[in-house]
Amino acid sequence: MSEKLLHRQHERQISLQTEQEKTSKRRKLGLGLLFIVVASAATFLALHFTSRSTSQTPPSKLASTADASILVPYTSSRPPLDGSLGGAWSSALKVSLSSPLGSASLPQQATSAYLLWDSDNLYIGASISETDVWGSMRDDNTQLYLENNWELFLDPDSDGLNYYEFEVNPLAYSQGGSPTSPDPLQNLQKAVQVQGTLNNPSDKDQGWSVTLAIPWTSLNRFNSKFQGAPKGNGETIGIQFARTEWGFTVKDGGYVKGGKSDTILWAGMSGDTIHDPSQWGVVGFSGGPKPVVTTTSVVEVPVKPTTAAIQDPMTSSAAAVVVPATSPVNHNGKSPTSAAIQASAIVSTTTQNNGAPAPTNKASETEALIVDNKVLFILHLIVFIFAQ
Repeated sequence: MSEKLLHRQHERQISLQTEQEKTSKRRKLGLGLLFIVVASAATFLALHFTSRSTSQTPPSKLASTADASILVPYTSSRPPLDGSLGGAWSSALKVSLSSPLGSASLPQQATSAYLLWDSDNLYIGASISETDVWGSMRDDNTQLYLENNWELFLDPDSDGLNYYEFEVNPLAYSQGGSPTSPDPLQNLQKAVQVQGTLNNPSDKDQGWSVTLAIPWTSLNRFNSKFQGAPKGNGETIGIQFARTEWGFTVKDGGYVKGGKSDTILWAGMSGDTIHDPSQWGVVGFSGGPKPVVTTTSVVEVPVKPTTAAIQDPMTSSAAAVVVPATSPVNHNGKSPTSAAIQASAIVSTTTQNNGAPAPTNKASETEALIVDNKVLFILHLIVFIFAQ
C-alpha cells in the first residue's frame, strides 16, 4: 500500500515538474514572440514615418544627379559688361583663388571670380588686386601667360575632354579652343577696366577687372549633355580659374619683367599643369526663368441667351451656364465654331467652381486608416501573448 502511495506521489512530482517545464518554455516562447512583435512594430512605424517625412521634402535634384561643388545663381537682370563689377554682379557667386600651382608661392594679392547665368549667357567676372598694373603684350590671341594675366578654363559638359581656355591681361585677350582643335567661341563679349594707371611705376594702383558674357549656344559643339541654357535637370560644367603673376623691376621709368612667375588657382590641383580637366572644379546652376502664364479669352457680343446645363467635372453635378442663342462675333468679324462656344461654356463653369472647397484627399485618409489597423492588430497580438 505504501509502495503504491509512493509511486503515485512520484508520478505526481514528475507530472508537476513536466508541467512547470512546459510553462517555462511557453513563457520563454511568449517573451521571444513579444520581442519579435515589438521590434517589428517599432521598425514598421519608424520606416513608415520616415518615408512620410522624406516624401514631404524631396531631395535636391542636383544632389542626386551630379557632384557639383558650387551653384551659380540665376539673374533676372543683365550685369554690366564693360569690365566693371557693379549692378547685378553684387548677387553673383564669388570664389577666391588661393591654391598655388606646383611649387608656386602663396598669393600676396587677392584674386576673385564671379559667376551668374540667364537664359542667354553664362556671365563670368574677375577682380585682380594689383598695386602695379603693367603689361606690354597688346596683340590678341598670343601667349598672354608670359606676362601677368588671368585665365578661365571651361569644360562645357564636365566630361574631362574638350575644353576652352581664355586668357586676359589689361591690354589684350586670348582664346584657345579644345586641346586638339582650336574653336573660337562666337558672339563672346569681353571687357577690361583698370583701377589705377597702367604702366606707371610712380603711383600705386588698386588692380583691374574683367567681364565676360559667353552665349550658351556657343558651347553646344563640345557639350554632349545639354544644349543651350540649363533646364533645371542637374546640369553641370567643369571650370577652373587661374592667375599668373611675374616679378618685375623698374628701369628708366618703366616695368621690366623678372625671371620667375607664380600661378594660383581656384580648384587645387596636383602636378605642374592646369591642363587636366579631371582636377577642375564643377559647378551647377540654381534658379531659372519664371514660367510664362498665358490666358485665352473669348470676346462675345451679348444677345438673347438660352440656359444650358453641362456636367461640372469637379463636383459631378450639373452647372448652368449661359450659351448664346445666336452665333457671337469674334475679333475677325466671323462666327466662331461650335467648339469655341463649347470651350467658352467650360471656362465659365470652371470659373464658377473656383470658390468651391478643394476635394478631400481620399488617398491620405485610406493610408492613415491602414496604418491605424496595423497598429491595432499589433497591440491585440501583444495582449494575447501576455494573456497566455
